[in-house]
Amino acid sequence: MYGNKGTTADQVEKKHKRLSNYSQKTLSFAILVFLAYMIRQYTSPLFTIGGTLFLIVFLIFHLALTLLLPTNWGNAFICISWFLEELASCLLVVSYNKYYAFAIPFVLLLIVLGALLQPKLQHVVTKYVLSIYDGKTAVSVIELGIIQQQDAGDQENQHLDHLFEISQGIANCGSIVTAILGHFMVGPVNATGFFFYCTVALALYLMMVITVRAVSRTHATCLFILLMILLAIMLGATAVAVVLRSSTSTAKVAKYSNHRKMLTML
Repeated sequence: MYGNKGTTADQVEKKHKRLSNYSQKTLSFAILVFLAYMIRQYTSPLFTIGGTLFLIVFLIFHLALTLLLPTNWGNAFICISWFLEELASCLLVVSYNKYYAFAIPFVLLLIVLGALLQPKLQHVVTKYVLSIYDGKTAVSVIELGIIQQQDAGDQENQHLDHLFEISQGIANCGSIVTAILGHFMVGPVNATGFFFYCTVALALYLMMVITVRAVSRTHATCLFILLMILLAIMLGATAVAVVLRSSTSTAKVAKYSNHRKMLTML
């Protein structure tokens, strides 16, 4: 594992904090996904009894994980939690259109691509990304008047935790958007819905690997850059779709207005 420097007691305490933070964030994600499922079921009953039972077990599991916090088997429970989150979000999104399932191999391809490119991009990421972050952190420490020096392990953990917070924010915002605006994904597959699901899926994966410290700081940063690219593509596709829809609506209004004028003249 990466970022496990210090005494055994320190490692256990840090691991417990990461597990507690992860369980709380994923519990909110589970609640929001379940809420989105309930809204989807109310508007268009499509889920089977088996799917409903799975989502109930999914919610109970995350509630139990938050309350019990099993430190000894923490990493195993986190991996199970991540798998259930990916499966639950997939079931929900596929209910809008089954072809959104093709986002899963696409995200897996991005994960493999990130792992393969990480050694080649390590120098670039360290020089142009991590060095900037480390410089800002050092300035903040000086400005706050903190005399205690942070070692490399603490700085690495702080950066990984920062990436985790952004990733969980994206995942939870995605679940909120799904609960409120998920009905817009019903119909033909579109770029917005596809990259939206890819973004949430990759954010969930990044949360998991950072929590269990299964990736190095550089590798996590490469995955985070891919996550930001997906987010930018999704936002760009959304903006294009809004502009096109607005233009279509304006054209229809103008056509209807001209038609009424012709009728009036007759």
